[in-house]
Amino acid sequence: MFRALFAIYWILVSSTLVGCSKNPVAPSPKPGPIVFAANRTGNISGKSHLYTIEPDGSNLTQLTHDDFDYASPRWSPDGKTIVFQGPRTIANPDAFPLYVMDANGKNMRLLVPQGVQPAWSPEGNCIAYSKDPRCGGVCANWDIFILDLEKKTERSLTNDPDYYETVRDWSRDGRFLLLDSNNPTDNPEGDWEIYVMDTQGNYVARLTDNDVYDVSPRWSPDGSKIAYSAFDGKDWDIFVMDADGSNKRNLSNDDNLFSSEPCWSPDGSKILYSVSEGPRGYELNVRNIYSINLDGTGLTKLTQGNFVNDDPDWRR
Repeated sequence: MFRALFAIYWILVSSTLVGCSKNPVAPSPKPGPIVFAANRTGNISGKSHLYTIEPDGSNLTQLTHDDFDYASPRWSPDGKTIVFQGPRTIANPDAFPLYVMDANGKNMRLLVPQGVQPAWSPEGNCIAYSKDPRCGGVCANWDIFILDLEKKTERSLTNDPDYYETVRDWSRDGRFLLLDSNNPTDNPEGDWEIYVMDTQGNYVARLTDNDVYDVSPRWSPDGSKIAYSAFDGKDWDIFVMDADGSNKRNLSNDDNLFSSEPCWSPDGSKILYSVSEGPRGYELNVRNIYSINLDGTGLTKLTQGNFVNDDPDWRR
């Protein structure tokens, strides 16, 4: 019933809802490099920087070099720039600001003084992100905002002080956002579930409904599937489901590895994700980036060494 209503809603908004994207940028004919964040100092207290690597694991390139932490890099749709969480400002040292820089790591500039988990609109003229507007840093619960890069205006989509709403992805037609939330109104159990929201801040669909943590969803390039992470109290695994929340299946399915933060290859045939290697992986402080075919075959390790490699994003 809910999926049927979602389909009807999708049809209705297709002609009435105005988003940030009218003409999505076409993907590159050649799969580009993968950007990710990594602490490669060998010291758990070392700084996390941004790197790129080719899809075959070659040509590791460091993009940032100072004494600050960087996280959550995301390629722009045209592959020319990267948005990310970057150095905290003196004016607001408790907040995670969002920055953008050129693909080679040059020309870094501040976008907003507070924001986490950025997601580009398909045309590249807007960025959605989460932050807590009620405090200076990340001390409480996150709401969702959209920054219009052309108009230089910020718009609030939600105002919910009692729970987190973390935006993760933007649909290819520009009309919907994919997020995870511990929304107690819809989810009295208090665990995290996956939702679809329109760009006016209206909840459109709840895609997961269980007693585990379902987070970090990303749409496939054609919009037909969603990859996400799920934690059952013992292990994190990578799951794939249809865009309407049906046909869920465990893709990584390994009790000895903690797998999280999935993203798709440009052609939708592979999924990248971060893996904490060994039992109780998060305690080992060793994470590497793997790719796997959509049918569960071809598991390939792309980064090497006893470092923390996190949050990959594959240039389209």
